[in-house]
Amino acid sequence: MSHESTYFVANNPQAVLKTPVEVWQEIIDHVLYDPIAFLTDPYYPGCNFHTAFNEWTDRRRLRELEVQRGTLRLVSRSWKFLIDSRSQKYFEPYFCGNPIQQSAWARSAHRLNFDHFCIAGEHDAGSSTSQCNKCQNYKAYMSANNESPHLGGHPFGATVVRLPTQKDSKLYLEVQNRSLDSVFPKARALFVWYRDAPTMQLLSWFTGLTFLSICLERTDFLQINDAAPQFPSLKTFHLELIDDGRIDFLEQWDMPLLAHFQLCLPALEPGLTPLATHIGKGLVRFCLRIHEEYVFLPDNFWQALPVLQYFSTTIIKPNSNFPVPPFGHSLRTLGLLEETNHMDDARDIAGHLIELWEEIDTISDCHSWDDAPECFGNLIDSPDGSLDFQHHHMDTNCWQCIKNLYLTCRKHGLRYEDREGRTLSGL
Repeated sequence: MSHESTYFVANNPQAVLKTPVEVWQEIIDHVLYDPIAFLTDPYYPGCNFHTAFNEWTDRRRLRELEVQRGTLRLVSRSWKFLIDSRSQKYFEPYFCGNPIQQSAWARSAHRLNFDHFCIAGEHDAGSSTSQCNKCQNYKAYMSANNESPHLGGHPFGATVVRLPTQKDSKLYLEVQNRSLDSVFPKARALFVWYRDAPTMQLLSWFTGLTFLSICLERTDFLQINDAAPQFPSLKTFHLELIDDGRIDFLEQWDMPLLAHFQLCLPALEPGLTPLATHIGKGLVRFCLRIHEEYVFLPDNFWQALPVLQYFSTTIIKPNSNFPVPPFGHSLRTLGLLEETNHMDDARDIAGHLIELWEEIDTISDCHSWDDAPECFGNLIDSPDGSLDFQHHHMDTNCWQCIKNLYLTCRKHGLRYEDREGRTLSGL
């Protein structure tokens, strides 16, 4: 509903009163329903694997939807009742200053974000603004008590889920080592950041997750013989490692429905083969970002990922053998992840892979057509691609390299997308 329509309704109460409740219910459901607000996993059937996560985490879009809901509640008492009776509301709680309302929102939240924190003792939750001066964000601490923001003796904090206790204004949340399914019964998506944590105990408290995103600052504290988390419903797993590339602990995790895996790390030790063998059977999307070295694909890579449809990565090792997907393999899209200083290599290799990986039909790049020089669109009507640009290899958007890859895709009949999933001709 546009602002003009909302204004009309708000200033014409008789129109509201004369229209049947069932009609308004359908209108309200249509206005306030945005699929991404209620999905508990970003990758729905038919989505663009290259863009779905960014759309799913577009909080501005979702908060605007919540503002619209609040506006419509003011139209009339009957509208307020209809809107409040809807089973689907905003996807995650946020700080509102009302402890009772905050608690209700937390219990109805589908997504929880625990991905930033301060070390215990450094967090300034008692300030007059209830805002931490260290991290510049509101905080909720999962703590054993209200005096020491610790979880099992180790610091742990949270953003977005800001649940004040009713007895004071401090932003603490008591968990006391019980299942978080009882605290957040509808939570299906979790973002969490661990620092110096001794185990993955927190994860075992969420048994119904369909989406999980973890950032680990260290993995040397993890023991291979630790009890492995069980995620019987998990479909999407994003993992970021800050300090090392050890991933062998994942080989014990039980994720039978895993279909989307994203891995970000500085290096990869000992390699991809063991993990791919463990989790690759059902993967349809695999995103691999390595910061400090080239990506090396083992010879059995495609055999370990038999139903993979989308593969995105940073720079594949130039002098590798580039293992070729077997005939009839399901791979259709190659995505290029942004790498500030080496996008020229990445695009050059992608152009080479187009000729080798005959199963793919789409290249999804990391630039945006919105940033293209005005004359770049002339390539659409230029059969020989005679338009040239200067090379700027230290820039993510080297338009000469983008032009070369675009023409290669056009020559082989492939779709060439920007980071929003758009083609040049579709602008």
